[in-house]
Amino acid sequence: MNTRMAFVVLLATPVVALATLGCGAGEFRSPDGKFEATLVRPEPAAVHYQVKEVATGHVVLVTHGEYPTPNDVKAARFSKDSTRFAAAYHYGHLPGQPYTWIGVWRLSDGKLVREERLDGFQTTIPDSVFLEASPVKGRGTADE
Repeated sequence: MNTRMAFVVLLATPVVALATLGCGAGEFRSPDGKFEATLVRPEPAAVHYQVKEVATGHVVLVTHGEYPTPNDVKAARFSKDSTRFAAAYHYGHLPGQPYTWIGVWRLSDGKLVREERLDGFQTTIPDSVFLEASPVKGRGTADE
């Protein structure tokens, strides 16, 4: 193996690991391998994740931000049990109060089931967003 080939292999390995873990890479699968998330651009000024079933190609959901204004997804991941998908979006429209909005969707029906705001601009999604909790008031997104 020449030096150039070894260098390419070493660089490629962490990218594959990130995609497998679902840490916001462009395309990655759920831990059980049944769902695949892919970055999509459904409108010119926004980037979201589309999640589909691997076996059928059926689109389960397309993420969206807290507001209908254009925004790019900043991070995304599947829950460890492959039943939910979370996506994070940044908002800085309130002076001095930037925050990250995280939406959590149920994969069985594509329904938004939880929303959470975190202070500042976060680029990772904590495990805690997948725990049972109350939805944001007035949104009606609690699990049934």
